[in-house]
Amino acid sequence: MMDDDEGNFAKLSLEPQQLGKIKRIFEAHLRRSFAVHKVLILTKAEISRRFYIMHKAFKVCRGDLKFSIDRAAEEAGVALDKNLRGESWEPSKRATYSPNKKVEVRSVREGADKIQTEMKETSHGA
Repeated sequence: MMDDDEGNFAKLSLEPQQLGKIKRIFEAHLRRSFAVHKVLILTKAEISRRFYIMHKAFKVCRGDLKFSIDRAAEEAGVALDKNLRGESWEPSKRATYSPNKKVEVRSVREGADKIQTEMKETSHGA
């Protein structure tokens, strides 16, 4: 990511200590985008174009929609990928977000089952 953009991100993130995290995530999105959506010649203009797509999406998600930094950065990668495939992008409307992609629905169900069991035991014990 270009250093002259640090001021823009510091304003958007509202947490200056998160700037390094945002940079690492964006750099990973850029690397992946060039691996998946190849170009014949890697130019500074193409890097800037892809960065701008992500920056614009991040600004919408973080600034307008008040997404967390992790969620806004993830959405920026989605926006880049969709743009490079020629598709339109809209921010995710899902109500919940977990930055840990390893979270499984099964664990949520197990947690709900545990709560139900505890509630039954409490109501029967009273």
